[in-house]
Amino acid sequence: MPKVYKQNFRDAWLQDEEFKQWIRKDCTDPTRAYCAYCKSSIGAKLFDIRHHAASKKHVAVMGACTQKNKLHFVPKSTKTQEQEAALCLHIAKHSAIATSDHLSKLCVEQFSACKAAANIKLGRTKCTYIIKNVLAMHFISDLRSDIGDSGFSLLLDESTDISVEKILGVAICYFSKSKWDVVSTFLGLEQIDAGDAISIADAVKSLLLSNNLKISNLIGIGTDNANVMTGSKKSVYTELRKSVPSLKLLKCVCHSVQLAVTKSCTKVLPDNLEFLVHETYSWFSKSCSRQLNYKKVYQCINDNKNPLKIPRVCDTRWLSIESAVSRIVDQWTELKLHFELAATTEKCHKAHILNGLYKDDTNYLYLVFLKPILKEMQSLNKNFQARNGNPTQLLSDVIVAINSLKSKIIPPNHEINILEDDLENAAVPNMYLGYAFEQKIKEAQFLSQELEIRKICMEFVKELIIQLRERLPDNIEIMQLVNLFSVQNMLKVSKSKEIFKVLEYFECKNIENIQLQIEKINFIKWEFVEDTSKFWTEVIKYKDAGNNNPFSDLAEFALKILSLPWSNAEVERIFSQMNIVKSKLRNAMSLKTLNAIMYIRYGLERHGKCCHNYVLPNEYLSQITSSEKYSDVCEADELDNILSIL
Repeated sequence: MPKVYKQNFRDAWLQDEEFKQWIRKDCTDPTRAYCAYCKSSIGAKLFDIRHHAASKKHVAVMGACTQKNKLHFVPKSTKTQEQEAALCLHIAKHSAIATSDHLSKLCVEQFSACKAAANIKLGRTKCTYIIKNVLAMHFISDLRSDIGDSGFSLLLDESTDISVEKILGVAICYFSKSKWDVVSTFLGLEQIDAGDAISIADAVKSLLLSNNLKISNLIGIGTDNANVMTGSKKSVYTELRKSVPSLKLLKCVCHSVQLAVTKSCTKVLPDNLEFLVHETYSWFSKSCSRQLNYKKVYQCINDNKNPLKIPRVCDTRWLSIESAVSRIVDQWTELKLHFELAATTEKCHKAHILNGLYKDDTNYLYLVFLKPILKEMQSLNKNFQARNGNPTQLLSDVIVAINSLKSKIIPPNHEINILEDDLENAAVPNMYLGYAFEQKIKEAQFLSQELEIRKICMEFVKELIIQLRERLPDNIEIMQLVNLFSVQNMLKVSKSKEIFKVLEYFECKNIENIQLQIEKINFIKWEFVEDTSKFWTEVIKYKDAGNNNPFSDLAEFALKILSLPWSNAEVERIFSQMNIVKSKLRNAMSLKTLNAIMYIRYGLERHGKCCHNYVLPNEYLSQITSSEKYSDVCEADELDNILSIL
């Protein structure tokens, strides 16, 4: 038999004009090569490589990827360009790029009487390039011109996409002079090789540079409480401060409240409560028969009404424990009966455990105690997540929530600084722990356990206050003073002198001018006296008899405060959109295409329009038939599209 020999891959082939466009090393076997276009492994012999290059599949893929030289673009009517642009907007906003082949054919066949529609030629490859090189470029340019030279803040967070790549999501908050409002929107997604402070800070700087934004205009950053983001020695914040010494850091209160509640529950409350809440959801989540059995029990007790589902407790959904606890408390009797029946009919150990937990009224009492506290924390979180809330009021709401917790363990006649003083000696046992709790504990008559139950409840409140204090922004006492710039406080005849602490903290250089403007602002009859954002928008637009704005310095400073990153909710929404766009079915989508689709979606949202009523400027319409906007380099997602056709 002839001797079979093996040959290792030659690095010289990577530079050879005949092969370099498509040949790669096979990472799993040094004796084989890899075709980047056909996604196939080849023997590392010159004969095998040339044989593969001449194969029908390889020739077809190479031809599709180099079709630039074969495409001849002819001028189309403006109407056709508008229709293709509208179709691409629709696909980017609502659909997948792969549908463009059939959508364009549908338009041609159904509207053949229209000459412009008959000229539509929009395959998935062309649609991809229009989205990336025309539509996305328009919305990026539009965002950049809208920001102008205004100060802006960034919201930063890390995540992992469906292809397990580390992604840095960035949202931007600024005052738009075209919308006359504070806008929070998508700025970009950046892939990061490592999650360290320097890599993230470099990614932020790179994103600002690519969007033509000056880092010197950066006012503040909002992040979660991760040490890599907020650490005092080496973090993203300290790295960015090297470029912007006046940079302000705001830790996300939504993350803080979630972590504080989770840590307090785990540390103080009995472990079986967490088991009860989690496993009640798990019991019904994967069994339709159990859901139907419980529905029958619930309908028998509640006059044929349907039960609300028990939601899942999830760390990535802020305070999802609140809705789960509320549902369980509201349906306690029905759930108790259901698990009592399940323990006798199902041969399942978990049914017996849950039956025992629901029979123990102390568990019910703890959940009744938790329900109003969790509801208050959830309400606080929703205030920070709201897009139309009053930013100047938010941190004051945090202090109000902490003082509300304080009232459950400390008498009102005890003067104490809730943000600094020790709570151990100030707390008093047997305080009033809420109407529902007090009623239930009397009805159940827990004479032997009452003191122990009250002690655990008091310890929970104390621990929650401590956890919240530890996670509040370091500059909370100054930052809560921004409430002095709310419309209600600003229009008072007598202004608080503490307003100057805020001006000094933000290193304001024209404090004297602002002081004069503060003193006379209440002499004008303003229209918007209920909404702080609308009020300051009215002030910035105000003109006196000489067509000058006598409150320009004050209004610009107030709008700077409103542009601070008060919550990370916007960047969390970005990740939700990212997971919708780059899903399991579209896991090979490149970051450039993903970013392009996100720019289009958020650009339409920023203008309050959709694909059917947005008008693309003529300068971008003319680029739709320009061959310069088409590249002969196929990225991973376009290659997969081509291969699926072949």
